[in-house]
Amino acid sequence: MDYINEIAFKCPYLDGRSVYLARTLYNLRIDTMDFDDRDLCDLPPKLDSQSNKNESFYLYPNSSNDQFILLCNNADTENIIVKITDLTGHEMTQRMLGESDFISLFSTETLPAGLYLCSVIQEDKVIWIQKFVKVQ
Repeated sequence: MDYINEIAFKCPYLDGRSVYLARTLYNLRIDTMDFDDRDLCDLPPKLDSQSNKNESFYLYPNSSNDQFILLCNNADTENIIVKITDLTGHEMTQRMLGESDFISLFSTETLPAGLYLCSVIQEDKVIWIQKFVKVQ
């Protein structure tokens, strides 16, 4: 049970689907608990729409049917990993950005229609996350 406890309290955006499975077992066997992913993943606080204008990352268009662009505005892109996951934490794709990748094109053609998360990770911390919609 210690392993379940350890996995359940990890960040699902970094550690994937196994976190959600461990949380299910934790809730069934140990205790019912709401997990705060914002705290567990060390995400930045939610920003209001006014401060969103100064975000370091911008994803567009949202929604898309074949591709989207991730714009890195005034951001250090060295050692940045971009992960696309579905809402269960299943990793669909991952890409490492280079030092000069300020505009990155991501293909969504192979993704089924649905809601996804685009996570920007630097030094094992999620520094930005955005939901996006893939349409047919």
